[in-house]
Parts: sequence; structure tokens; C-alpha cells
Amino acid sequence: MLEFVPDLMPDFMVHTQIGMWKGLVFVLATGFVLYLAAVWLVREPNRPPAGETAYSGRSALILIFVVVASVTVLLALVSIAYALGNLKGKELEGLQAIADLKTNQTVAWLGEQRKIAEFVHSDASLLELYEAWRQSGDEVEHAQLRGRLVAYRDAFDYENVLLLDDKNIVVSAMGGAEPPPGPNLLETSQRAIQTGQVLSTDLYRMQRDPSQVYLDFIAPLPSPEGSPGLAVALRVDPNRFLFPFIQSWPVPSVSAETLLFRREGDEVLFLNELRHRSDTALKQRMPMTQKKLLAVQALEGKHQTWVEGVDYRSVPVLGVVRHIEGTAWFLVAKLDKDELYAQARKDALWIGLAATLCLVIAAAAIRLIHQRRELRFSKIQNDERAEKLQALELLDAIAEGSTDVIYAKDAAGRYLFANREFSRVVAKTRAEVLRRDDTAIFQPVDAERLMDSDRQVINAGQVLTSEETLRTIGGIRTFLTTRGPLHDAQGRVIGIFGVARDITEHKQQEWELRASAARFRAIFDGVSDAIFLHDVGTGAILDVNAQMTEMYGYSRDEARNLGIAELSANTPPYTEQDALRWFARAQQGEAPVWEWLARRHDGSLFWVEITVRRAEIDGRVCMLALSRDIGERKKAEALLRERSKLQEQLGILSQAVEQSPISIMITDTAGNIEYVNHRFALVTGYSKEELLGQNPRILRSTDTPRKVHQDLWETITAGREWSGKLHNRKKSGELFWEYERILPIHDAAGHITHFLVVKEDVTEREHGM
Repeated sequence: MLEFVPDLMPDFMVHTQIGMWKGLVFVLATGFVLYLAAVWLVREPNRPPAGETAYSGRSALILIFVVVASVTVLLALVSIAYALGNLKGKELEGLQAIADLKTNQTVAWLGEQRKIAEFVHSDASLLELYEAWRQSGDEVEHAQLRGRLVAYRDAFDYENVLLLDDKNIVVSAMGGAEPPPGPNLLETSQRAIQTGQVLSTDLYRMQRDPSQVYLDFIAPLPSPEGSPGLAVALRVDPNRFLFPFIQSWPVPSVSAETLLFRREGDEVLFLNELRHRSDTALKQRMPMTQKKLLAVQALEGKHQTWVEGVDYRSVPVLGVVRHIEGTAWFLVAKLDKDELYAQARKDALWIGLAATLCLVIAAAAIRLIHQRRELRFSKIQNDERAEKLQALELLDAIAEGSTDVIYAKDAAGRYLFANREFSRVVAKTRAEVLRRDDTAIFQPVDAERLMDSDRQVINAGQVLTSEETLRTIGGIRTFLTTRGPLHDAQGRVIGIFGVARDITEHKQQEWELRASAARFRAIFDGVSDAIFLHDVGTGAILDVNAQMTEMYGYSRDEARNLGIAELSANTPPYTEQDALRWFARAQQGEAPVWEWLARRHDGSLFWVEITVRRAEIDGRVCMLALSRDIGERKKAEALLRERSKLQEQLGILSQAVEQSPISIMITDTAGNIEYVNHRFALVTGYSKEELLGQNPRILRSTDTPRKVHQDLWETITAGREWSGKLHNRKKSGELFWEYERILPIHDAAGHITHFLVVKEDVTEREHGM
């Protein structure tokens, strides 16, 4: 009842003082009980009770001591357990409240970001501004589009806002010098454009800038027929809100923290910065094989209420796990057990000291009582010997009836006891075993190993369990052996005992199961391509791996009910009959590889490379088909062919210009010559090397009025074409007439970058006139 008193006192100091007084009252009450027992036991009767012996008197004393000690220890343990349980319950309530708060806030924050993306998705003005700019190429239209994107960035505190088209080209970005978008953004952007739905990437680091963590929300813009698909990427910096919120803790604590993590393959990936380690977001990984890890238990579904385990520092912790709805993220609010039980240890120390004092008082009282009674009960030894003999006989009966090997040895390793099962296993009688060591019973290698294990038990002074493989009359067998030290009355080790159980069949079954599981993992989890297991005769799908479900969009159960036709374009040469012909070649021992036009669950077609071979899985012959997505490779091949054709056309055009009978010249915006063809050099008498870098005024003669050249320059710099006759001078000084057309060359933005000059020598025509 005293344990409930401190809960009524909220003040910590009052709580501590009450705990101290509670221990004192506990000691006084126990001492009073012992006093009453001692008075009753040491009373001097007129004559000893009939049949009273020394053993019965000592047993009564021992019984009283055991009862008092048991009650004392029980009360102490109950007090400690209650203190621990009460403290643990309160901390768990706090952890659950914090975990729920952070989980709900994180889900709400993600929902808010998605709603913003939905709003952008419905913003028709963005598409109108983009179409106006795309059709006109005007910088003013482009500035209006950028201004709209900047407004979204500033209004919702985004790190950047990018506009991407369906060719993964960043049309516009609002974050300054932006490195090329990573594959996470590009892949999600394409899916968003294709599906017309708002999507988001997971948290990721840029390959070219791994110091920063991003989270993108993709809002596709509904594009009209014939226009490129567009998507707006709203880039969130989680360090601005999400990570600081996750890392914050509402009350002072030296170890408490909140972790955000998800599973990635066979590893746990921590998403946020950790309190006790730096630069860990999307970098800190731990294997799923660490079953005691809090995050591993959470990912394996052990997070209904609370979880005990270790954290990333291998420190014992207590945590509450929550799943972030709509994501693959998990959140755990955890606290070190050392911090949790710090106050409980203080209470336990006081309780332990009080219990120890009670036991000391009890021991002193019992000792006093025993000294006054032991002279009256000296005949107990004969009865004790009889009871010990009976116990030994019972122990021998148990050992003889056991199916486990049971034995005992002295400190020198000689057998003192061996049961019937021991004799059967080694095929020797007890007479051949007792008083002999392992070298006389087992082969030398086994004997040396057994004696070494015995020495380890003697040196450690504790029970040890190990698996051992021995050569017996029945062949090589595996035993699970438990050894422990034997002590004399003074506590010295005088030998060892051992109990060994034959687990050979169990180990064989365990090995076979492990080998089967390893083969399955090697096939299904060790390959990044989609894997199909087909029936040899019918081609029916028996099983698929996880990559197939991602690549084709079907679940495993759906895939098992599909035919080859439903996974193919189903037009020649991509029909089920074509696939079965390839399968027939594989049945004959070949491993054919071919390209195939496949179909996803949503009906979209994509290119894959198929490899088929005959395989045996768990004793069943089947066809193993690997499907690799080669869509990007096909696009690259098409692009390469297009570029090759374009280069060929450019080569022809270059030859046509160079061999043209008309003089052609290209200058920069300052009039400096950057190119002349062969005809130009032939007419003017200058070589190409002499002309490049010069100004066309080296051909000017005084016969052409200055105003003509001024009009010419004003016309072409204004972006208009100029044509007319000029009286020019060759390198030799000879004058000649030329009819010239000068055209400005504009870039995609409408700026003049060069001037194209086309000339024709009309000297003979002028002289003829």
C-alpha cells in the first residue's frame, strides 16, 4: 500500500523524502515481525515436544528466515517493479503523444504541399503564359511566365520552382543556377505528365550536389492537343520545416529524439539528421539483419504500441513507432533506457538498501535462535544422510531414463558418471568409461576439442552451451551440449557436468531450408530485371519477382493469372505464338535473347530485352525468363540515327555552299568576317586566311558614296534585309561591280547573331550597259 503514497505528491523532492521514510517504516515493521518470531521460538518449554529433532528445529528457523527473506525480497521486487512500471508507463504516454503529434503534423504538412500542387495543376494561366511565350518567343511573355513561377516560390517558401516539358527539358527554373535535374525528378515528372495526376518524389540527394536534401511535388499542366506536355516541379527544402520539426523535442532531455526512416532494399535508410551524429540525412544506413534495431522492428510490423530495442548507436532504447500515411516513411519517438530508468534506479537503491537491512536483521535473529537450539537437536545427521541417498537414487533414475546424454567429470577430466544413453552413443560399457578421460573414449581430434570445452567451463565458472560434432558408432552426429561447473561445499570447482542432445536431424532440416531459401533469394532478389517463372509445357506464369510488379504494374497474384498475350503488344512478331517459339528453343538447351514489345497494366507499350533459359527451381523444371527495360536504349539508338542523318545533310549543305558559283560571306554583328566560300576568295583575289577576321571595308572603293554604306548598315542592324549594287575593289586594285544581298541571322530569342552576305559579280553586265 505504501507504493501508492508517492503518486499523490507531484513535487520531486517530496516524492524522494516519502520514498526514504517509506523504506524506514518497511525496515521497522519487518524487524518487529522478526522480534515476535524470535520470542516465540526461543521460549523455554517445560520439556521438548515429542519427536522434536535438531533438524526440525533448524528447519523451522530456516523456514522462518526463508519466509521473511522471501517476503522482504518480494516486497522489494514488487516495489521496484511498480516504480519501474509506473515510470515506464508515464514515459510511454509521453512518447506516444509526441509520436502522434509529429506524425499528424507531418501528414498534414504533406497534405498541404499536395493541395498546393493540386492548385498549381488547376492554374490555367500558367499554360496560357507558356503557350503565348512558345508561339511568340517574346522575352516579355517569358518574363511574365517566370514571374508567375516566382510568385509560387515566394508565396509558399519553395527552394525552387521548375517548369519541365515531356522531353525532360527544364523550360524555366526559379532558383538561379540550377544543376540538371536528377533521375528522381525526371522519372516522376514523366509519370505525372503521362497520368495527369499530381505526384511527388521521395526525399533524395542530388548527384551533383549531395550536400542538399530535396522533396519535389510534381503538378502536371493539362496541355492542349499538339502542345508539349508540361509539369511544374515544386522543390521543397526539408531543412526549412520538416527536419527541424522532426528533430525538435517538447521537453528537456539528454537522449530523446525523433527519427524518420524507410526501408531501401535490405537496409534501413534514415531520412533526417540524427541528434547524436552529423550529416546523416539519406546517408545513414543500417542492415535489416540487425533484428534488435528499433527501426528494423518497426519495418517488420512490430510497432502496434511500443518497441524495445537498440538505436543506431547500439544503445538500449524505448520507442513508439508510427507510419506516415501515404508514404513509405516511418517515424519513431525514442528515449534511452538509461535516462528513462535514472530516477527508478535511485528508488530501487533505497528499496534495496532497506531490504538488505531487513535481511541482515533476519539473519542475525535466526543465527541467535539457531545457536540456542542446535545443542538440543544433534541427531539430525542420520536423517539427512537418508534423504540425500534417496535424492541420489531419484537423480540416477531420471538420468537413466533420459534420452539425452548425461555425464559428470572431475577436475582432471575423468568421468565420474555416465548414463545409459552415453554408453549407447560411444558403444562402450560404463566400466570402460568411468575413471577414464576423453582420450580413451573418443578419437584424438574430438577428444582434444571436448577437453578444451571443459577447460573453458572451469575457467569461466559458469554454464556454457555449444554445438559439437562427434564421430560416433552411428556416424558423425551433432549435439547441443550444456556444460556447467560442479562445486564443493566451499564453492570450489571440483568438476563439470554435461547434458548433450542429438540434434543431427534438426540441423540437416535447418540446412536444407536455408539452402532452399538462399536459392530463391539468389534468383528473385539478386536480379534487378523482371523475372518470370513459366511452366515448361503451357508457358503459364508460375511466379514473378518484385521488379516485375514495378515494371509491368501488376501484383503477384494478378501476374500469375495472366497469359503471354496480355503482357505483349500481341501483334506480329510480338504474339504469344512468337514467344512460345523462343521458349521451344530454350527447352532444347539454348539461351535465346531477343527484343520484345511489352504491354503494361495501363496498356502502354515499352521495349524490353528477353532472356530465357531452362532452370530447376525447388526440384521443378521450369522456364526462367528475364525481362530488361531497354526503352532508354531504343530512344538513344533512334536519336543516334537522327543525328547521323542530320550530320549527313549538314555535310551536303556545307559542300553546296563551298562549291556555289555565288560568293558567300558570313560576318559577326560587328562586321568581322567569320566565313567565305571558295568563290568569294576567287573573285576578290584574297585567300581565305587573309579575309577571316577582316572587315568587308577592305573591298570598299571610293566610287561608292558613303551614304550607301550608312543606309546598308542601318538597315541590317535593324533586322531587315538589304540589297543593292556596290563598286568594290579587288586585292589587285581592280574595280568591279557586285550585286549584294545582306540578311540578318537571328537566334531562338530573336537576337541578331550574324549577317549573311550573298554576292554576284555583275561587272560584265554593267559594262555591257
